[in-house]
Parts: sequence; structure tokens; C-alpha cells
Amino acid sequence: MFKGNSSPLALAFDVDKTLTNRWKQIGPRTKETVKKLRSRQSSSVANQGDESGLHLFVCTGRGFPQATEALQLFNSEAIHVLNGGGRIVTGSGEVLFERLLPSDLVKEITKVAIETGSQFEFDHEGEVFVSPDKLGQSISYRDARQLDNWSTTLLCVQQINQKFVAQLYRWPDLTIKEMVSEVNGPYVDITLAEVNKATGLQKWSELTKIPLDRVVGFGDGYNDIEFLKIVGWGVAMGNAPTELKQVADEVIGDCDSDALAEYLEANFLHN
Repeated sequence: MFKGNSSPLALAFDVDKTLTNRWKQIGPRTKETVKKLRSRQSSSVANQGDESGLHLFVCTGRGFPQATEALQLFNSEAIHVLNGGGRIVTGSGEVLFERLLPSDLVKEITKVAIETGSQFEFDHEGEVFVSPDKLGQSISYRDARQLDNWSTTLLCVQQINQKFVAQLYRWPDLTIKEMVSEVNGPYVDITLAEVNKATGLQKWSELTKIPLDRVVGFGDGYNDIEFLKIVGWGVAMGNAPTELKQVADEVIGDCDSDALAEYLEANFLHN
């Protein structure tokens, strides 16, 4: 399964449609399997590079508020890559590294989003701020108009159309990931230029002392392409687009069929 003669030291999981099913639910079998693997994990952040057990963490486009349920599956001392590589945090939410989109730029982009009929959301200091028409979708959402400082690591614009996309590319120095959600339709994740899951993982590797060629990565979307290319073994979900499957080392079953749990059980809980 793994390249070279070394065994893996870490497992990196995307969240949506990898750890979760299409409807953002983490199944009981997946929870139980991760719990069993977690029991073998070293509890020391300072010694992440040792070989005392597998180190489990997420590598996701979600921010800390949106990733809370998923992060609870992992040891609190684990170090995670969030916001599409723009932020690295501990399980307790301590920020170890981040690269922020400037406030004025976020305001410019979201103004165009509103004008073209799109919605947006971003996290800022532990809360999720949204466009006015999204406020009723969750009691945890906050009105972005309340903020003075709109700086964030990742801006998500949902229900996009070609008019918005055409204007979006006029801004230089951005990383733009166009994707589709079963819940919210087409959307884009926007980070600073050269910020993606792979660059976040490189920083994660510096912090943990775990080489990337000793990491197994699991993903399903376009924003996982760089991620799966850079790890020692890249696993694409069966529901992933063709472009991701082509760069992965292995393709497994669909996120709605307990495929991730089956793979983990077969390869990491077999003894």
C-alpha cells in the first residue's frame, strides 16, 4: 500500500464527503474506527515525529467553527490543517499558523457576490459571519455587516454564477477553488495565492517533524488535488471527480457506503 520501505506515521483526512457522507454526517462506523485508531496515537504534540503510533488529523477547507464536530473525533493535542491550508490549529483551537486575506479585499469580493446574487460566509475569531440572506440558515451565523475587520483565511462564496466567476478572476494573487455541494450548489473557496492544502501540510510537517512521505491522505474534491499529490500515499474516495482519482495512488468506495471505515479497518486495525 505504501511507497518505499517506511510505514506511515500519520493519517490526514478531508472532512466533507470523506469523513462525512454527502449530507455532512459522520457515520457511526467511521466514528468507532477513528476512535480505535486514536487510542494508538501518541498524546504528545512535542513528539509528533516519533514512531509510537499513527497521528490522526484533518486537512479540510472548513474553519474551526465548522469543523468542531469532526475535530472532536481526534486527540485534543493533534495539529490540524484548516481553511484550505490557510490556518493550522490544535484540537483546542490554538492557532499555530495562518495566512489572512486582507479585510478590504474580502469586502470587495463579497460586494460583488451580493451584486451577482451569490451568498458568502467566512470565519473570524471563532465565529462564522455570513451575507444577510444566509442568517436564517443557522442560529450560529453572525451578520458580517457587524464587523469592521473582515480579514479571514478562507472566503467561501456559494450559489455562484458565471457573472460572479468572471469578475472574481480580475483579482490577482488569489487561489480559487471551484466546487459543487449537494446542499449549496456551485461554490468557490478563496484563499491567498499559493495557499492550499499542500502548502498547509508543508507547514504542518515543519511543526510536527513528520515527513510528508510518511503521511497517508484521504480526500474527495478538487481542493484535495495538491494535497494527495504531496503525501506519501493519496487515497481518493469513489465519489471524487476524475481529476482527483487520476492523481491518487488508490481509489476506494463511496463516502455513503462506509468505505473509509472499511479501508481503515483493513489496513490499520488488522492486528
